Amino acid sequence: MIVDDDDISNFITQKCLEKSGMVEKISIYMESPAAINELIQKKKNNIQLPEYILLDINMPYIDGFDFLDLCQSSDILDAIRVIMYTSSLRLEDRKKALTYSSVKGYLEKPLQISDFKAIVNSL
Repeated sequence: MIVDDDDISNFITQKCLEKSGMVEKISIYMESPAAINELIQKKKNNIQLPEYILLDINMPYIDGFDFLDLCQSSDILDAIRVIMYTSSLRLEDRKKALTYSSVKGYLEKPLQISDFKAIVNSL
């Protein structure tokens, strides 16, 4: 699952992930509330949740950190590995992201498949 409000970034990321052969299905959400609702419904109905979420930090409505707070308070992320995927170069953002137990990595845009593979292979 990709949660990011940037169309161009989503297109590039999707193409890179498809070429990598590492993912079977990619769902893209431009708004955090829609992604959270989808996760809640899947969990409620015992439908398989995504294995990974690439989560942007800077988004309207609910930013990446609020997304994490909302999902962790309802145990949605227990079986999901979140990789923060952002254009933020702020060290504070990186440090804060890695304080969340569900966050398993931090990638800067644009996606480099080698970096994604390194995180996935380390888990």
